[in-house]
Amino acid sequence: LSPPDTGMKLDIATRHILPRMRAATRCTTPMDPEAMSTILSMHATDSGMRGIERSMHEVLSVALVCVQYGSQSVVGLEDGPLHTITKGFASEVLRHRRSQDAPAAPPPLMFA
Repeated sequence: LSPPDTGMKLDIATRHILPRMRAATRCTTPMDPEAMSTILSMHATDSGMRGIERSMHEVLSVALVCVQYGSQSVVGLEDGPLHTITKGFASEVLRHRRSQDAPAAPPPLMFA
């Protein structure tokens, strides 16, 4: 089997991964199509869907925290409520993500 192309990844993410991650996180905040495109573009070179699934879970989890606390400032983003998961929100959440090229290492002070 060949890896899915961009269109197939979008279809799989929209029809399968997003509903599953919404159920897992219980986040019902609407997501702009541009936010989904941002997540997919971060994993354009990935041959599978695992990275997309992890990123989507992370974005939805952070969105849920922002909605529950009533402000994005609780996670270090701009002040104000979150009504929709936008491209900018997804980019900011995933910006600090560890690069896949970085070597795996335990978190700092894990064994202190």
